[in-house]
Amino acid sequence: MDVCFSILFWSYSNGDVRVNWTTVTKNGTTLKTGDIVSVSGKGRLKIGEINGTKKGKFSVELIRYL
Repeated sequence: MDVCFSILFWSYSNGDVRVNWTTVTKNGTTLKTGDIVSVSGKGRLKIGEINGTKKGKFSVELIRYL
């Protein structure tokens, strides 16, 4: 299942956000299980399991790299 996230870019608009090692230039991107999001100066996280809730929202497991 794909889920669309709005990644916050107010301080990361200079190519500091990457998804699967590709620079993201727009404020919304489609992420799926297994994608790796990297924010310069903040670290990396891996998108884990994505589940839908009863109210139509999404529950997303985020795995932080140390």
